[in-house]
Amino acid sequence: MEYLSIIDVPSNVLSGKRVFLRVDYNVPIKGEIISEHYRITHTIQTIEYLLKKEASIVLASHHEQKDEKENSIYLSLEPVKNALQDMLKQEVKFKKGKIDESSLKEVQKLKPGEILMLDNLRFDPREKAYSENPDEEYCKFLASFADVYVFEAFGAAHRKHVSTNGMVKYFKRRLIGILVKKEIGVLEKIRDNPEKPFCVVVGGGKVKDKLEALKNLAGKADVILTGGLVAHTFLKAIGKKVGKEIIEEEWLKIAKDILNEHKNKIILPVDYVVREKSGKVSVVDGEIPEGCEGFDIGPKTMKKYAEELRNKATIFWNGPLGKIEEVEFENGSAGIAREIALSWWRGATTVVGGGDTITVLNKAGVMENEFTHVSTGGGATLQYLAGKVLPALEYIETRE
Repeated sequence: MEYLSIIDVPSNVLSGKRVFLRVDYNVPIKGEIISEHYRITHTIQTIEYLLKKEASIVLASHHEQKDEKENSIYLSLEPVKNALQDMLKQEVKFKKGKIDESSLKEVQKLKPGEILMLDNLRFDPREKAYSENPDEEYCKFLASFADVYVFEAFGAAHRKHVSTNGMVKYFKRRLIGILVKKEIGVLEKIRDNPEKPFCVVVGGGKVKDKLEALKNLAGKADVILTGGLVAHTFLKAIGKKVGKEIIEEEWLKIAKDILNEHKNKIILPVDYVVREKSGKVSVVDGEIPEGCEGFDIGPKTMKKYAEELRNKATIFWNGPLGKIEEVEFENGSAGIAREIALSWWRGATTVVGGGDTITVLNKAGVMENEFTHVSTGGGATLQYLAGKVLPALEYIETRE
């Protein structure tokens, strides 16, 4: 299935039209400072393309961060507006606060070639509540902001929210942006026809999503290198100790199914960097002793994984292999990042999943352009590779 993008339609579809551009500007903000800009910079090509077509643009994004107690906090997108304005060298108007009738009035004043950014979509609880408590009147209200809908928020494609799904059906023209077109093209090749030999590297959290993606990829992969909670789940599934880690039964069932069919492809760490009961950090072989916490792959595993990565034609990596928030446990992930970058220099196709993996690249001192593709999606990437239909693509037009 080929989804229609803004570059696949005649100019008159966009020229002089008001475009609702759903982006993913859920970037780390502290005060007025944005520490990672890649989700913003990746939308510039689509924005500038629409401006060249003399469209006016209504930018919309969610933003959600967690505090120290893991409670959700919703911040204003004004710092993002300022950063985008500097990148575009053009004024970006901004409507602060919850979206309401006054927002619509500001949008209606837009002239061709102008941009207005709405504030955080999640200031209104109806945005996020759509999958369980849909408010179609609110969907119609947001759809009245523009003539054309363009989806350019791949990182939110797995969310069934008002701005990614509910409002879309009320537009006559429903398209994807240049970034999402590229994301889908790269991930389709990884999922359906990767060049061999094909290596998958998987770590981090979101264990269920990653295991479901592995179920779909394992048949095509030649080798699967594991770390983090994913590795711990496989370890537990074969009867090994995982220290203090709690592994859910649902994860174990999926892991055992994968092992039954693809045991020879799954490579587990042979040593771990652990934190002992006393707080001391040490390296242990084989399994993780009771009372310890396994927070990174060890040096023997790093050497083994580096050897496996060599001479691969395609490499897909999603999720850090250690607890990268602490310096003692970031070496394995940083080492893997550098090895995959070297594989790209050797000619391999290398695709890196989004989310925490981007943080690893920064810690490892590896440039984004040292990979074939760095995805802006985390959960969306995994669900697409698992063969699931993403809610954000449900109503997007397709090529006949």
